[in-house]
Amino acid sequence: AQLRDDARSNAPVDTGELRDSIKVRGGDGYRIVLADARHAFFVEFGTSDTAPQPYMWPAASAASVAMTEAFEEIGRPFR
Repeated sequence: AQLRDDARSNAPVDTGELRDSIKVRGGDGYRIVLADARHAFFVEFGTSDTAPQPYMWPAASAASVAMTEAFEEIGRPFR
């Protein structure tokens, strides 16, 4: 759950509600990382009164780079 941990470490902390709401959910063969605090979207993308404070997007971007590197290392089996 590296993406979850990175998102939590990126999340701005006032009360800790946002950070603590970041979780991994999923089922057979898939996982979703989400923040279910009511203000999660507004923190990530900002509002007319506040600047965005991205926490999920940087974590997802870093995970994407790591995944790409891992696939390049093992090769592409489905060519």
